[in-house]
Amino acid sequence: MQNNDLFFYSKIILRRVSFSRYLFFKELRKACGQLEPKQSERLERWAYAYYGQKKSSPVKV
Repeated sequence: MQNNDLFFYSKIILRRVSFSRYLFFKELRKACGQLEPKQSERLERWAYAYYGQKKSSPVKV
């Protein structure tokens, strides 16, 4: 799977598990570990905007 495909697939997964804060951030951690650094940062920015949290969230990524 190409990195761009993995980025969009990760967003789909994150949307599906957004009902649980724990699962959301667990999946975010996994996805960021598989992506290139720039895409990982991009996904993190998207995730925090999507979930409505700030970087100071108690659940560390």
